[in-house]
Amino acid sequence: MVLRSPYRQVVTPILKYVQELSRKNPNRLICVFIPEEVEQHWYYFLLHNQCAAALKVMLHIKATAGFP
Repeated sequence: MVLRSPYRQVVTPILKYVQELSRKNPNRLICVFIPEEVEQHWYYFLLHNQCAAALKVMLHIKATAGFP
């Protein structure tokens, strides 16, 4: 699946897509794979974009509150 989005917006388009899928298919389990780069040293993590972490948190919050 390729989602088009404005410049550097990652989390919002994915959340909207998952929310739409959840609304269309309320009895289906939706799985989101989030690739992450594993660094050699813990401090390298601080140098990289935190989109995956933000997406995980937002998906967890939405799932706990209940989609949609």
